[in-house]
Amino acid sequence: MRKWGIIFLTLLIHSSLGCAQPTPKIVVSFSILKDLVENVGGEAVTVTSLVGPNSDAHIFEPTPESAQLISEADLILINGLGFEAWIPRLVESTKTKAKIVIASQNIKSRTFVQGNEFSPDPHAWHDVKNAMIYVDNIEKALLGLIPQSTELIQKNAARYRKQLKDLETWIYKELESIPRHQRTVITAHDAFGYLSEAYQIKFLAPQGLSTESEPSVQEVVDLIKEIKEHRVGVVFIENITNERLIRHIAEEAGVAIGGMLYSDALSEKNQPAATYVDMMKINIQLLKSGMLKNK
Repeated sequence: MRKWGIIFLTLLIHSSLGCAQPTPKIVVSFSILKDLVENVGGEAVTVTSLVGPNSDAHIFEPTPESAQLISEADLILINGLGFEAWIPRLVESTKTKAKIVIASQNIKSRTFVQGNEFSPDPHAWHDVKNAMIYVDNIEKALLGLIPQSTELIQKNAARYRKQLKDLETWIYKELESIPRHQRTVITAHDAFGYLSEAYQIKFLAPQGLSTESEPSVQEVVDLIKEIKEHRVGVVFIENITNERLIRHIAEEAGVAIGGMLYSDALSEKNQPAATYVDMMKINIQLLKSGMLKNK
């Protein structure tokens, strides 16, 4: 009798393993989005990012490996708002059947004006309220893909929303003591417009929304003049941009480098901005320290 019980138990275990659902393959465009998806999906998902940590999605060039990941994906999540200009061609070339979800859907986007051109600002994640909308869209996408994990996904999403609300409260408290006349910051490219509007900080940058754009000599001269007029104490480099231009501006304006901000990508795991929450915290801490040096 005991022997038959063991055989039955063995068959039951093998049957359960055979019925187990394979973990879906989820591909995202860049590292910040990867962290958001992993926080919502938890152990129910495996997520691969096309653009890795400390890498620039603006100038990313897809590889054969990228094409393979897209073609084998069950779900693809992108930022949208023109951030991944290379995605449409990559998707078309692979003929993927995966559903494509725009994580920034329902976000009220900023409009960037450069000359006669109007472009949506894709860097919506720098406002924590927008990050919560990303979470809503991610949760909906994952529930549609793996309904058998509904309880886990909903629990993770609720927990992460609470974490984001706590983060936003912390940001407001960190910045509340800084006088308005000191709230001017210089960065490499115009990636912090949403942070600017949400937390009342004025950002100036030599480059536009994309790191592909190159400022003219006159634009650099005008920025240096503005730094002096606003009595800005420091300028910031970014983890995804070439430091040369900012270091030149700092030298010409006679100001110091205030540190490295994380704009369009997270850091490596052993660096200070390995998650979205860590990225926002280190950025706010650096910005606060820099603004307090303004006169």
